[in-house]
Amino acid sequence: MTLHEQEKKRVRRVKDYQFIFKGKEGNRVLADMLERYHVLGPVMDESSLQIAYKEGQRNVVLEILALLHIDEYKLIQRLEERYKGELDE
Repeated sequence: MTLHEQEKKRVRRVKDYQFIFKGKEGNRVLADMLERYHVLGPVMDESSLQIAYKEGQRNVVLEILALLHIDEYKLIQRLEERYKGELDE
């Protein structure tokens, strides 16, 4: 695969992620992922294997946020404002 083809593939992937996560449903899914996959809290555990597992989950969400060019702290604030009360349902 040429460098140009790799870049086109990367751009397509970013556009796909942006399409999936741009609406209110996508924002709710991201909010859920932030909470469930240890972005909002510690990854600490008694087992080093569990810590590594949780850190892996966390890194996947952080990679998605990076692909979307979203700062996780700004996203948290935006979601809290936009879905006040809805996130607890």
